[in-house]
Amino acid sequence: MIDKSYNWILVVLSIALSTAGGYLALEMVTRMRLAGGRKRIRWVAGGALAMGLGIWSMHFVAMVALHLPLPVWYDSLLVSLSLGAAFLGSGIAFFIFSRGRTSATVLALAGISMGLAITAMHYTGMAAIRFAGALSYDPTMVGASVVVAIAVSFAALFIIGSDDGAPSSRRAAHFRRAGASLLLGVAVAGMHYTAMAAAHFSGGSPNWHPSEQAMLGTPGLALAVAIFTFILLALALAGTVLDRWALTMTARFDQVIKTEAATSLNEKRFRALTEKASELIAIFSADGRFLYASPAYSTILGYDIDALLNRPATGGIHPDDLPRLIEALSTVRGGGGGSVTIEVRVRTAAGEWRLLSSIITNLLKDPAVNGIVVNSRDITERRELQERATRSQKMDLVGQLVGGVAHEFNNLLTVIRIHTEFMKDDLATGNARLADAEAIGKASDRAAELTRQLLVLSSRQILKPKLIDVSAVITEMQALLVKSVGETIRVSTDLTPECPILVDPGQFEQVVLNLVFNARDAMPDGGDLIIRTKRAASCAELARRGGPPGTCVILSVEDTGPGIPTDIQGRIFEPFFTTKERGKGTGLGLSTVYGIAQQSSGHVECDSAPERGARMRVYFPLASEVEVAGPAASPEPIRGEGTVLLVEDEPAVRAAARRLLERNGYSVLEAAEGREALELLAGSSRIVDVVVTDVVMPGLSGPQLADRIREKLPNVPVVFISGYTDGKFQRGKLRTGMSFLAKPFTEHGLTLAVRNALNPLAESGGTARPDVAESEGPDSSSSRRNSHFPTFRSSD
Repeated sequence: MIDKSYNWILVVLSIALSTAGGYLALEMVTRMRLAGGRKRIRWVAGGALAMGLGIWSMHFVAMVALHLPLPVWYDSLLVSLSLGAAFLGSGIAFFIFSRGRTSATVLALAGISMGLAITAMHYTGMAAIRFAGALSYDPTMVGASVVVAIAVSFAALFIIGSDDGAPSSRRAAHFRRAGASLLLGVAVAGMHYTAMAAAHFSGGSPNWHPSEQAMLGTPGLALAVAIFTFILLALALAGTVLDRWALTMTARFDQVIKTEAATSLNEKRFRALTEKASELIAIFSADGRFLYASPAYSTILGYDIDALLNRPATGGIHPDDLPRLIEALSTVRGGGGGSVTIEVRVRTAAGEWRLLSSIITNLLKDPAVNGIVVNSRDITERRELQERATRSQKMDLVGQLVGGVAHEFNNLLTVIRIHTEFMKDDLATGNARLADAEAIGKASDRAAELTRQLLVLSSRQILKPKLIDVSAVITEMQALLVKSVGETIRVSTDLTPECPILVDPGQFEQVVLNLVFNARDAMPDGGDLIIRTKRAASCAELARRGGPPGTCVILSVEDTGPGIPTDIQGRIFEPFFTTKERGKGTGLGLSTVYGIAQQSSGHVECDSAPERGARMRVYFPLASEVEVAGPAASPEPIRGEGTVLLVEDEPAVRAAARRLLERNGYSVLEAAEGREALELLAGSSRIVDVVVTDVVMPGLSGPQLADRIREKLPNVPVVFISGYTDGKFQRGKLRTGMSFLAKPFTEHGLTLAVRNALNPLAESGGTARPDVAESEGPDSSSSRRNSHFPTFRSSD
């Protein structure tokens, strides 16, 4: 046996080589586990070369560190084969290890491959030794060397496999690779020196000489191999580091590109949303200046977007709303966050006011915005619709109240009027009481006019529409209008010929007078008053309010007064609302105009601004022809003969009407309500020539009573009397042989209505009215005898 010893410097160098090779190899393993496809194969090959070179150089340096008392050479071919075994075994181990996530099977296969690669490389290198002696092995120690190589390789791969390249544990990954590299170095060195412990050298022939392929193992050669290996490993490590840096920079660059792309996409989305949105979006600076304004500021308000930038946010705000806006901006800015909702009026570029509902949000601390964001929506039309709906509800409530009052009031006025006429007839001319009676009559007439106005504004007045030419009527009224407004006001007209509408002539004249008087009162120091009429090709306002489509006639009354304040324009059509001094106005002028327009399927609107006067427009649907009014009837009572069935639930009115009819030659049957009238007809043998009935009665209404009577007496004429119909009766739907007389009526009015019902041809000189049927004459009265009525029981 030959004693062997080691050069400890080379031993340490050999361990350093195996550790450096292992670190580089495991670094490449980490890279290959993150790569895919061909790039993974390249990293597997690089790891195999690094590991193989580290194992082989460690083995070679360690062999040179072995000191024998004999010269030692190495066979170059076997040395090369040992290097190839190291490369091949490491490549197989790393290829297995790179396939997917770490598992026990993968670790076992990779560890066995790595351990066998180390073992194969070692014993191939040992076979390359040439010396003057013999080499033998202890089988037990050989097996132990193989177990050491496999076990430590498995442990090293297990440590590096737990990393999996997680970016969040990069520092820990470096420590794991360093520990795994040290284990690999120990594994290779431990295996080598365990295997060297299994080797036994014995002496031989002193005259032995190596072949030409052998090379002498010297410390210088070992140092040269170590330096060469370290250089290669350093270059490979630098390449790995550069690749990692490049990958990191690429990832960062990709992230920057993605971020910029996302930012660009968000900007495009933001611009697309703001450019197409109907809302007005603005960003203000901390001092309240425009930093951004969406295109809606141009489309809705008419402003140039570039001209708005850096302008104060408070510009164009209505003076009455400006303090609230300043307070809201201060609240949002001082609070450091949150939102405030506010409604303000903003002047457009054309000078009109639009109502905006705005949400103000403080995003000054948001680096992406760095401003106060204001989202606004134009709610002008919506608010107008709400105000109109509220006004309509108010009018309905007033109408219900007025209707109830008017019903009773008109009954009282009817009694007062009739009895006043009775008093006047009984008093001789020159009697002092005659003047009192006339004063009572005039007061009742004024009360009747006031009641009529109340019914008109509540759309419950029974109108008598006729076809009139608006321009012709105003021309006839012009002289009266000039005298009514006084000398300080200049009245002019701009009238379009042939503007026919279907309206109650008296009510239309009242519309004109109310508008003219309202304009006169707005110009106490004088001014200009212009009345215009024109035909519009289309009337969008009427169509939007559900009116009839087609052309319309517009009546416009303009003045040059101080205008109507903006804050009260929404109330000027409300009943009893007035801006005049106490005692100067009733507040029914414009509300009456509103009611007449509504009841005539029209609409009225106001266009006014401070110091710019006021313009009232009334829209009426255009009619097809013009009717010429006939001569006025005589105010004298008209006597007649025949039997009248009088149905009236108010005793005083019924008694007064009966007395009036009887003193003018008529015979009267009276009933307090509809069912009583039917029973009276069924039980009486008298012929009824005409029926005079109230419209609104308990039980059967007037129209219902007329229908029941005409089931048996189809040709009997009917005169309806009422001052308030509660929507149960529409004059425009009167059938043939029916007419209407409004309360409070006079003696002349009632007798004329009864005479025309009995003889419709007498009203207009031979032309029957469309709302009164032609009677059959006195010879046909037998067809209406009461004997045709059955006996009515109380259960009917």
